[in-house]
Amino acid sequence: MLAAKQQERLRWRCRRGLLELDLLLARFLTDKIDTLDESQAQLLDRLLTYPDQDLSDWLMARKDCDDASLTPILELIQRRG
Repeated sequence: MLAAKQQERLRWRCRRGLLELDLLLARFLTDKIDTLDESQAQLLDRLLTYPDQDLSDWLMARKDCDDASLTPILELIQRRG
């Protein structure tokens, strides 16, 4: 289980400029934040460094992510949908 401070940081970073992305990530965190392990949290943190348009394309399966190491977290978020 992630520390409260780390959970809050991820919640803040999941607030995005695109409404659909903001809603998708907020729902994901509501459902999964208590079950994320440290490696998943690190992947999510790294994923959130990308621009909104890239995140939206990847999460909506309009494009494939070039970074295969992010596939597990992308799939976890997509399964939530």
